[in-house]
This record gives sequence, structure tokens and C-alpha cells, in this order.
Amino acid sequence: MKSVKKMFLTKDLYVALVMLVFSGINLWQISTIRIPASRMMPTFTLVVTGASALSLLVRSFMHEPDGQAKLLLFAKKEIIMIIMLLVTANIISVVGFYTSSFLLALGIGLLMETTMTKKTLLAIGLRALILMAVVYIMFSLLLGMYLPRGVLI
Repeated sequence: MKSVKKMFLTKDLYVALVMLVFSGINLWQISTIRIPASRMMPTFTLVVTGASALSLLVRSFMHEPDGQAKLLLFAKKEIIMIIMLLVTANIISVVGFYTSSFLLALGIGLLMETTMTKKTLLAIGLRALILMAVVYIMFSLLLGMYLPRGVLI
């Protein structure tokens, strides 16, 4: 049987609590949205995050060893990706949505690739370009939405 001290020190519990706090913030943000149609995606995010957090919380109180959450908390690649997301969010107004998203897709592709050859570098760049083309077609052409523009695009 797990001791009470060890039960409260599991990494899964910490991640579950952070996810519950995120769900609470998400719920508060949903309550400030006045247009019902605009609540759809935040509500979906709330349900998925809340259900995942509760599932992880229950698992942390069971007699199971730490799961994948331990790897998530301390993995170098995930920390770098979070930093890349924060940088992207801050440069969107300067360089524009498409340019910053392209750089993010390129950075994540480079970070996830294990072998760097000319062929893989070209494939990563091509995937980032295709992703931006799909986003442009969907949002700008099909939906008629204007995404933030900056100096470059």
C-alpha cells in the first residue's frame, strides 16, 4: 500500500492539479464570452482537459506508478516547444500570423526530427509550407476570416 506522503508526491497528481487549474481558468473565460457560437471551441477544450485531468487524478490515487506525466514534466523537447509557442504568440503582431506559424511549424519539425539530411530538411520545410497553404485556404478563402498581418505577411 502506498503511503500518504508518497501518494501526494506523484508527478501525475501535480499534472492533474495543473490541468484542473487550467480547466478552471478556461471555465471562467467561457463565462465571459457573450456570443454563444464563440463558446464552442473553448467548451470542447474544457471538456477534454477536465476529463483528462480527472482521469489522471483518479489514476494518481490508485496504486499505480507514475505514468507518462513524469516524462511530460521534465522532457527537454516539450519545454522547448512551450518556449517556441510563447515566442510565436508574441511575434504574431509583428511578423503576422502566417509567418510566425510557418516558423513555429518549421521549428517543431526540426526539433522532432532525429536525422538531419538535406532530404529531411526539405521535407520539413515543405510540410510547413503545405500547412500554411491549407490554413490560408481554409481561413482566408473559405471562411473569409482575416488573420493578423504583420511586416512580412
